[in-house]
Amino acid sequence: MQSPGTLKIFLYQYITFGVYFLFWCYRLGNDLSISLKQKAVPSMWWFIVPGGAYYWMWHMSESLDTATNHRIKKTDVFLLYVVFTCAAAGFNGFYGFNYNFDSNSTSSTDVTIDKGLIVTILLIVLVLLLVIGITLHAVFMSIIQGKINKVRAGE
Repeated sequence: MQSPGTLKIFLYQYITFGVYFLFWCYRLGNDLSISLKQKAVPSMWWFIVPGGAYYWMWHMSESLDTATNHRIKKTDVFLLYVVFTCAAAGFNGFYGFNYNFDSNSTSSTDVTIDKGLIVTILLIVLVLLLVIGITLHAVFMSIIQGKINKVRAGE
């Protein structure tokens, strides 16, 4: 696989709104299959199954460990993925709140809520969460690609 640089990884990741991560995983899986002369990773369809990405990533980590003669540890790759995906999910937890617009409150204070402002704030939060998720995946890809490039260079 032609090794993209860190800047290209971030650029592609943002231009495609995160879809480049799936393409990168697909190409890495194909390269590992060629290198090991066997099917190295499960089908990419696992990414649409809840939790399937972790299953796929574990198998990719094992194949990467084997293909690099244990210079890139499978636990390092998998745990790095888990940390970054849990960090992205953690950001979702901070902003996940429930607000009922049609509440029939009987409280003594009458508060007027601008629904347009609430919707605008929610859209801004969603965009920020998207940017955070895309960035964390780009950081993950950059770290793993950097390790692969070091192994290829013989370091």
